[in-house]
Order: sequence, then structure tokens, then C-alpha cells
Amino acid sequence: MLTNFLKFPLLLFLLSGWSVTTTAQELTFGATVVAGVTAAQLDGDLSAGYNKVGLTAGLRGTIELSERWTLAMEIIFAQRGSRYPTGINNPNPGFPLNITTSYIDVPVVVSISDWLSADETYYRIHLRGGLAYGRLFNAVARDSPYDASTDLFSDNDLNFLLGVAYNINRKIAVAFRYNRSLTLLFDNNRQAGLNANSLLSHFLTMRVEYQF
Repeated sequence: MLTNFLKFPLLLFLLSGWSVTTTAQELTFGATVVAGVTAAQLDGDLSAGYNKVGLTAGLRGTIELSERWTLAMEIIFAQRGSRYPTGINNPNPGFPLNITTSYIDVPVVVSISDWLSADETYYRIHLRGGLAYGRLFNAVARDSPYDASTDLFSDNDLNFLLGVAYNINRKIAVAFRYNRSLTLLFDNNRQAGLNANSLLSHFLTMRVEYQF
């Protein structure tokens, strides 16, 4: 259940609305609100292009391990899926496809920072990488071979991510991220009798981050 999923102790870490320094360990903790858009596609749907646009939003908690290295955990709502209209890249002209998958993602991200601000109080550039666990809580398919089979989609997803962020000022950053799943959304080898390809998710994220 989604409710049980959200009861992870991560909430205590992510919902702290202030930064606090622990003198004994010399670690700094912070909290950030994030919001943006996703552009997604599914390998196996016979189309190309990141045509499926969705929403993403959530919370990000950080631990500054050193001056330049940061470890983060997030709880993120993200819409993914696939879409192609009639026309370009559509293998079946006149036959649109739309698959929407909604997830709660929990990424664990390591970042390294560079380019000090003019007042030397924060870094502007952050290179990021990590892994994310996703829990599917809603899936809708229209005009596709999967319309009556979304209950066969995997509830769990594991993906890797790479990204970069740029701090406009100390509080606000813009970030770009690429995620690619390591597990299938739909595995046709396990669904005998259904004439449909396996599906693998990947998506782009552009978002704004506000640090408390």
C-alpha cells in the first residue's frame, strides 16, 4: 500500500524545514522543495522521442559530507509513460498511443560541487548520480495493446540517474536529470498469450529546487 510505503523513516529526514549542524559529526543537514516536468518514453512501444510530458514534485533532504560532496534522499511524485500522436515516429499512422504511469520515487543521490559564488558562500554547479526505487501506484493506457493489461505492469522499479544542477542564488537552483530503469515495466516473457512487447522506462526531468 502507498500509505505504508510513505511511513519510511525518510520522512523524518526530509520534512525537517530547517538546516541544523551536528557539532560532533560536523555534518550539515538541509531540506529542499522541488517541482518540475518530466519527458518520458518506453522502449518497446515502437515509437521514438520523449513525447510523454508529465509533472514531478517532492522533497529532497541533504547531508553535506564535506565542502564539495553531498548525499541526498528524496521522496518524489513523478509521471512517466509514453505517447505518440498520429504522424512523425508513429509506426501506425492514425493510431495514437498514450500510457501514463504515476510513481512515488525514492532516489539516493551523490553529488560533487564546483564553481564557488562570488561571495564564496555556495557552489553553483553540482554533478549528480545515483539510484532510485520507484513504486507504481497508478497506470492508465489508451489506444494501445496494454489497455486492459495495466494490472500486469510491475509495481516496483529500480533505475539509475545522472544529472546536473545550477544554483541561480543560494536558495534557488535549476536541475536537469536523466533516469533509466534497470527493471522492466512489462515483461512479455511472463505473460503468455498477450501479444505485446516488453516495456522499459526512461525519462528526462527538468525542475526548480528551493532550499530552506
